[in-house]
Order: sequence, then structure tokens, then C-alpha cells
Amino acid sequence: MPDVPCAPVEGEEVEAEVEGEEFQCEPCEVEPLRIAPSPQKPSAADVEEHRVTHIPYRSWCRECVEGKALGEQRGHAKDACDKTVAVVGMDYFFTTAKGVHHKKAEAMKDLGVADEESFTAAQPEGKVVKNIIV
Repeated sequence: MPDVPCAPVEGEEVEAEVEGEEFQCEPCEVEPLRIAPSPQKPSAADVEEHRVTHIPYRSWCRECVEGKALGEQRGHAKDACDKTVAVVGMDYFFTTAKGVHHKKAEAMKDLGVADEESFTAAQPEGKVVKNIIV
């Protein structure tokens, strides 16, 4: 058999294949074959079985896809000690029919109530709403 590569290599001439002789190609350096995901949905039994452990990863499983994206990216931090703790701010305010109030006393004055008991009774009625913002 003639020693002919699959594709011509730069700078080399390739001899023509002789008629009647079998030609066997040597493996070339190519990108690995990528297989597209199956467009078919899994059966209900397969889904239920997978939901027990979520192992192995399945591209059709929403939880697997979301879970794969979690975690820290490796190699980006200069030093592990440089990490900082997240700072969370929290506050509250009151809303009445006449507007937004930052203090309870302002909301009580707006409702026309003088004591805590009347103010607390106005909350289930929807006259005043305590809002929490994070």
C-alpha cells in the first residue's frame, strides 16, 4: 500500500492513489467529535429516578443546570485572604394613605391615633403598612 496521508501536509507532495489498490487512512489530528444533546425529553420514570440524587448531571434537569453554575470561580482571586464579607443594610418605614413615613410617630400622627394599641389595630385593617427593606 502506498504511504499517503489523509490530507496533504504543507510542503509535501501526495502521490495519486493507484487504481485497484485499497487505501487505508491513518488517523489525522482533528478536533474531538462533539455530540449534540438529544432533543427527546426523558420519560417521567427517568425524571423521578434522577430527582433522588441528581447524579449524574443531566442537561434537561433545571436543578442540575442551576447547581452547576454555583460556586467560586477558581484562579481569579489573588489571595484567599483578600475575600471580604458581604455587607447587608436593612431599614423599615411606614406607608399610609397620605404617604411614606420614616418614623412611627409620623405615621401615628398621620392616622390621628395617639396610642400604640390603636396604631397596632390599624395595621390589619390596611390603614398603615410596615415595610422592611434590605
